[in-house]
Amino acid sequence: GHKDKERFWDLLAKTQDGELFEKWTSKGTDMSRWVDSRDRVPFLPQLAQRFPKSLVSMVKAGVLKWRWYWLKDVLQLDPNLVLKTVLLFDYRSGSGPKKGYDPSANNQNLFETVSRWGWRFQPDIVLDLCETMGNGEIKALAEQLMQVSSRR
Repeated sequence: GHKDKERFWDLLAKTQDGELFEKWTSKGTDMSRWVDSRDRVPFLPQLAQRFPKSLVSMVKAGVLKWRWYWLKDVLQLDPNLVLKTVLLFDYRSGSGPKKGYDPSANNQNLFETVSRWGWRFQPDIVLDLCETMGNGEIKALAEQLMQVSSRR
């Protein structure tokens, strides 16, 4: 029935096996199409903590869009992975948090949010990434970094 995939997702979300999770969520599978069809997918924050690389792979494959409610967990575990994927490899499909964390406000731009987060909390990683960026990428990043008022 129409609830089968939702029930299977609930089961899959409990797995501790990264290979099993990747097998069932890789691009082209029924579960990847189910994930892609939903605005909010249950258990992503927990899965982000268990399988950060798998979720980033799903973003790169176009199965999943960045969402702040789970992205912030991956940033805490593996900031280099997220910063490199967004800033260097240009995977920017998704959104940052609500402006002022107001539920009725619009979401912030993902690139702006991640660049500013990186500059505040992981400036060494951002500077390392700048060494491999082209001029256009550095200009876009510099515009965001110039708007950061403090690094804590």
